[in-house]
Formats: sequence, structure tokens, C-alpha cells
Amino acid sequence: MSFHEEPRFTEVIDILVSHEHLEKSKKLLDNLRFFSSTDPHPFLDTSLVLYRFVKTVDNDYLVLDLMAGNDKKFEDILKNRIYFEWQKGHLAVVSREDLIQLKKMRSSDQDKVDIKHLQNDE
Repeated sequence: MSFHEEPRFTEVIDILVSHEHLEKSKKLLDNLRFFSSTDPHPFLDTSLVLYRFVKTVDNDYLVLDLMAGNDKKFEDILKNRIYFEWQKGHLAVVSREDLIQLKKMRSSDQDKVDIKHLQNDE
């Protein structure tokens, strides 16, 4: 959201990975001391599955959601990514249009608010 809209506080970092890189990504998170905090959560009518990980440090925590899919729609979203210069390099981010599609798949109350903001700025 922050790259396409006004930055807002969020407690979760979302990372998209191809299905073929899912296990490698999970191992990397394990090496960084993240642990799986829930069962995988499949999205309706899509191959997209959310895997939630948490890392605790002292009295604080960081939540990271890995989202993986293996259908053409998801692979197209990964291929359409755009790059931003940020701090020590480039950061790959989904396009505004694809972010709207991903938020429609999840369709939480916050996603619905985000979609309105993203569509109003087009």
C-alpha cells in the first residue's frame, strides 16, 4: 500500500512468492527465527494461500505473511511487479492494479477501504 498510496501503519508485512519458492522462503524465515503461527489460510476461488509467521524480540513482535499461488493469474501478478529504489537497493512491489486484485481476493474490511483509496487515485 505504501508505495501506491499514503503510507499507513500496519503490523503485517506481506510477501508474495511463487509456489516453487515457498519451501525455500519458509526455511529462510526459520533461519531468521520466525515461526509459523497458524495453519495455512487458502483464499476462496484462487490458488492463493497465506502462511503467517511471527518473530518475537523481547516484548515486541513482527508478523510476516507469505502468500503463494500457482495459477496463471498469480504468476502474472509476480511477472508484472515494478521496482522502487529504496535504501540499499531495489524493492519489487506489485502494480497498483494487481494490488487491487489481491485485496479483492482477501476482501477484509481494511482491504475494502484500501481498494477505495487505490481506485480513487487512478
